[in-house]
Amino acid sequence: MNWQHLIYFKKIAECEHLTRASEELHISPSALSKAIASLEEEIGLVLFEKSGRNIQLNRYGKYFYDYVCKAMEEINTGVHFIQRAANVCTGSVRLCSIFSPGTNYLPERFHRKRSSLL
Repeated sequence: MNWQHLIYFKKIAECEHLTRASEELHISPSALSKAIASLEEEIGLVLFEKSGRNIQLNRYGKYFYDYVCKAMEEINTGVHFIQRAANVCTGSVRLCSIFSPGTNYLPERFHRKRSSLL
């Protein structure tokens, strides 16, 4: 399953209009239509019903939409978490030492460094 197709699916579901969704996604309507057809073929179900120029989710599409939104939210949360974790200024440092320097020397040194950074 292609992540881009899920983004396209979500946008069409929210716009309920293929041309409007394609404009917002900056792709051609035919490319968007092909992507959705590919997604529907992979799932094995039709997700949209066409009504004139409008396009709406059918009941299977509504179920799938809920899962796509949850999945995208989880992925975005994960991406933000690892980006924050990788940031040197806000990340954490794990330090291990033998008992002697770990009881007096290191806590004292880190306390001074931390105070000077604040």
